[in-house]
Amino acid sequence: MESQGINVLHLPVETLVDAFKVEDIDFWFEETTPAEHMAAQVECWSTIGPEGQENVMKALRESAATQFDAFATRLRDHLSRRVQSVMILPLHGVARTAASVAEALTFLSGMQTTKPSPEDLELLRIEIQVRYSNTDRIEASFSSLADAIVWLEQNYLDQ
Repeated sequence: MESQGINVLHLPVETLVDAFKVEDIDFWFEETTPAEHMAAQVECWSTIGPEGQENVMKALRESAATQFDAFATRLRDHLSRRVQSVMILPLHGVARTAASVAEALTFLSGMQTTKPSPEDLELLRIEIQVRYSNTDRIEASFSSLADAIVWLEQNYLDQ
C-alpha cells in the first residue's frame, strides 16, 4: 500500500500481544486457535471497560512510540500538502510503433517540426501531473478532454 502512496502504520504482532497483556488479554491467535478462546478474549476486552481499554492503548502507544510518531509525521505532511503546480501535456497526432530502434530513429529524423498536418492535430491523450509541496506527485492520463476536466474538478477544485 505504501508503494501506492498510502501511509500505513505497521506494528509487529508481538507489540500488540504485549500491549493487551497489561489487562491479561491473550491477543495471540493462530489458525488453530479455538473460536471459544477468541470469543473469551473479546469478552475480556468488553469487561475491562474504558479504563482497562485505555491501559491497553497507553501500553501500545508507549511500546510503539517511534512508529506512532513517524506515522503521525507522515500523516501531518500528507494532510498539509498543497498543490504546487499542475502540468498539462496534450498529446496530438497519430501514434506510430516502430519494430526497432533504427526504425524509430528513421521516423523521428523525418518528422516535421514546423506546420503540423490536420491528422497531427487530433487529440490523442491528455497527461496531467499534479505536484505537491511535500514532493508527492500524482499522474493521470485521459483519452478525452471532458474526462480530464471532470477529474480535476472532482479532485482538486476545492483545493
